[in-house]
Amino acid sequence: MIDRTPIRDTKNEPAFVYFDLDDTLLDHRQAERDALADVHAAFPDAFDEVSAERVQEVYHHHNEPLWERYADGEIEKEQLKRLRIERTLETLAVDGVMPERVGAHYIERYTHHWTPTDGALDTFARVADRFPVGLLTNGFSETQHAKVERFPVLAERSDAVIVGEETGFL
Repeated sequence: MIDRTPIRDTKNEPAFVYFDLDDTLLDHRQAERDALADVHAAFPDAFDEVSAERVQEVYHHHNEPLWERYADGEIEKEQLKRLRIERTLETLAVDGVMPERVGAHYIERYTHHWTPTDGALDTFARVADRFPVGLLTNGFSETQHAKVERFPVLAERSDAVIVGEETGFL
């Protein structure tokens, strides 16, 4: 009798598959946009003459270089969180609202807008059925672990979660 079982060439298969978390599995950019829109709506007196789109534009203008400075070790995490809001409000000439309140509201709302990108979690699960899988991410450690825990398939199927902040490399 001839064995007709297909032969698998395992030497060319990956030993491990890593997925990026933000803007691959989860739609970070949309969550950020939605959270900033929520901030704009939550402080109508402060942002009465500024559009939500302008808030987002100015926030990104300040946030991205601050992340680079954080990655280079020039500033600490709490400085990044504080400065991105302070500089956004200053650039927009927004008065009458405490940056700490705006920053706290942004973080709180951001967590409510975490959603997977289309088909990402199904793809992750299918790959996890065949190979060991892990996650790579470069955000704040506590935020990234909370994202993983929010989506059971990520928490239960990941063999490794590597957060840049925990390794010293962003």
